[in-house]
Amino acid sequence: MRVERLNTLQEGHRQQQYRVQDEIRQFPARKDKPLERIAGLQADAETATAAFSGKDDWRMEIGGKVYEERAEAGKVVIEYGIPPAQPAPVQYLAWEMVRL
Repeated sequence: MRVERLNTLQEGHRQQQYRVQDEIRQFPARKDKPLERIAGLQADAETATAAFSGKDDWRMEIGGKVYEERAEAGKVVIEYGIPPAQPAPVQYLAWEMVRL
């Protein structure tokens, strides 16, 4: 009975060691992810600051054509919601929108 318990404890300890070793191996990649995300968010903030100059100069580019009226651009975006044969690039201010 005690031998079984010791074997169970030994196996649990071994599994815990494997988990810790895996975490140590993965740590360098995991520690960089938040820094990459912060850098991306800072870049987005800079782009947004540059794009929004305080006045309402709204525009959207869809398939190479620039729309300055929101209603017209909205209709075109809805049309592109149905998968076309050739997906057209859609750009709002400095961001390119990708269809998923």
